[in-house]
Amino acid sequence: MLHGNVLLFDGFNGLLKALWGLKDFSCIIKAFFLLLSLVSNPNCDLRRRTSTIGRVIRAQCKGAGSVFKSHTHHHKVPAKFHSLDYGERNGYLKGVMTEIIHDPGRGAPLARVAFRRPFRYKKQKELFVAAKGMYTRQLLYCSKKATLVVENVLPLRAIPEEAVVCNAEHHVGDRGVLARASGDYGMVVPWTALRFWEACGTFYVKKNLRA
Repeated sequence: MLHGNVLLFDGFNGLLKALWGLKDFSCIIKAFFLLLSLVSNPNCDLRRRTSTIGRVIRAQCKGAGSVFKSHTHHHKVPAKFHSLDYGERNGYLKGVMTEIIHDPGRGAPLARVAFRRPFRYKKQKELFVAAKGMYTRQLLYCSKKATLVVENVLPLRAIPEEAVVCNAEHHVGDRGVLARASGDYGMVVPWTALRFWEACGTFYVKKNLRA
């Protein structure tokens, strides 16, 4: 009678009520040890959660998110070539790379280059996309007669075929828009017109553009 009455109760509260209603001391002792055995059993229904509602997973807690917004507070000025002027078209411009800096939100480092202005005693500083092999206190030249080395800026007509370049212009005067990412490069490919090959596609460009 004891085992049948105790096991028919649903939950811990019903079992306590059954113990309270017993009159015999021996029955109380037996019921107490039965209660201990039930509680200590890991497979007992008294220790399981009776709720069947599913839990909210981590992706649901985070939500769908929103449109990415770049934090532009610490961004430097845009990295571009020196503006195409009379001195670069007919002669050359000489600059000195003063430092290599990091731009938050950009994978490639930037090089700060100081040019001497031709008509006044003042220096003009520009930010270039730094290529592999550049170092501080390095001289660079912007001219169609400059030598083909890593840091110099030349028009594409002066660059030989299959040469690897970066930060090339797409239109005259845009100061470099192609192959600017970290580790990206372009290759001058000969065809009926001059082609500029990049990882994201092939661009037909003019021969007087700089790279």
